[in-house]
Amino acid sequence: MFEPYPFKGNMIITKRPDMSNVQWNEAQQAQRAQFKEAVTYARAALADLKVRARYARKAKRQGKRAWDLAVSDYLKRKS
Repeated sequence: MFEPYPFKGNMIITKRPDMSNVQWNEAQQAQRAQFKEAVTYARAALADLKVRARYARKAKRQGKRAWDLAVSDYLKRKS
């Protein structure tokens, strides 16, 4: 059975693409900025032990990682 996520036991090795000359359009820039904010939120949320515990319980029930849930929560609130 194929599972695409390396944290579930599979390792994916590939050459990292060179993105140094990419010109991002406005929508891509906005998406990248929003994701950057989501990462900042997730870092702050998981730094707080009470919030981290809440995310850990929720993640365990859903079979996910607390980090993924925190990022997802932020992005859902912004849409």
